[in-house]
Amino acid sequence: MSIEEIPAGFQLMGLGAEPAVPAGERFIFWGLVWPHQDLLARQLLKPRDTDPQIASDALVWIRRVLKPEWIAADLDIRLAAARAIVSGQDAFLARYRLVAAMVQIIVTRSNVHITVAPFSPPPADSPAKLAEALLHLLLQVDQPAPFTDVPWTTTTIHGFTFGYQARTSPRDWRESISFLTNGRAVKFSMKEIAGRPAGEGPPKTRSGFTEEGERQWFDAPPLPPPPEK
Repeated sequence: MSIEEIPAGFQLMGLGAEPAVPAGERFIFWGLVWPHQDLLARQLLKPRDTDPQIASDALVWIRRVLKPEWIAADLDIRLAAARAIVSGQDAFLARYRLVAAMVQIIVTRSNVHITVAPFSPPPADSPAKLAEALLHLLLQVDQPAPFTDVPWTTTTIHGFTFGYQARTSPRDWRESISFLTNGRAVKFSMKEIAGRPAGEGPPKTRSGFTEEGERQWFDAPPLPPPPEK
């Protein structure tokens, strides 16, 4: 797939700013709005100003959740780091235009947000069905085993359809996915939960940081090594 740039200021789902919603619903819109060009220029960090291990981890997560055919060949160079850029959170971000779709990637300390605007969306009789179709087309949900969809709970907020699967305790990132769609493009958000084989204890996850820790990811001290067995 050839890659072309997306024009500055263009929003994949048309929303220029996060809407004013109750605090408990703000997470729904995280990673949807691409930062304004001037803000992005002010907040961008130089490669030497970020921990290379953090950047490497972000790339690992992108490649873990997104199928290879939807990943830019130059993603390692394209991925940028910016402070307080996504709802006040430090993040890595990239976007590009492929032959079949426009792709936007935002990685924060605990979440991966993938927004895709296909030029020819698959046929679907509802926004939720479109999201379900793109889920299997774009994300590596069927690896290492087929993803078992449970019924999606959906609601409408500010004209968008928000959907999630009610699971008591996600075992890996696939079970933490939610979507937000306008019926043409879809944002998938997922927790960075690395699943583990049965019997090896709870899954590893980055979730659980304080709000300040989520915002100031790039200044946080490195995580301690896991305890010895």
